[in-house]
Amino acid sequence: MAWNRDLQWWNEHCSKLQEEYPGKWIAILDQKVVAVGDDSSDLIEGVKSRFGRMPFVVYCRPKGYIRIRRKMMRLAA
Repeated sequence: MAWNRDLQWWNEHCSKLQEEYPGKWIAILDQKVVAVGDDSSDLIEGVKSRFGRMPFVVYCRPKGYIRIRRKMMRLAA
């Protein structure tokens, strides 16, 4: 499945992508970032209309931040 390959690619490149796209949603197709945006719904619709299929979409948290109970928290340095 292409989605599984995109997930694996994300796992292998997430640190680099988090540095490149902090605080952004990214859409991945065929192990490539094909779109970046601030809103996941708009991103998905744009990619679906452009490529004709659903992308793997993930939020790139800024480095040093983790999600706790649906809130972003900065880790102490």
